[in-house]
Amino acid sequence: MSQKRKDKISKKQFKEVVEYAIQYHFCYCYLCGEPILPGQKHNLDHVVARSKGGATEPSNLRPTHYDCNQAKADLSLADYRRLQRFFLEEKDRGK
Repeated sequence: MSQKRKDKISKKQFKEVVEYAIQYHFCYCYLCGEPILPGQKHNLDHVVARSKGGATEPSNLRPTHYDCNQAKADLSLADYRRLQRFFLEEKDRGK
């Protein structure tokens, strides 16, 4: 029998999580390190992906640019960074 996920949160709780993440991570994308500017599309990334058991709670969420978050998908941070290095190396080879 499968277990039900217990990490559903209300809209109010989600807003509090966003504020926590921004306050403690200084509005920088934790994936690329660039600032998240006012009005820029952003998201919260699960450090440990939900698909891999990560919970939707402040300690597992980090602010990201929307595009960075979409590119990471459910990869671990280490795998995402390896993939980014690979694409940068391929781009450099093409010059």
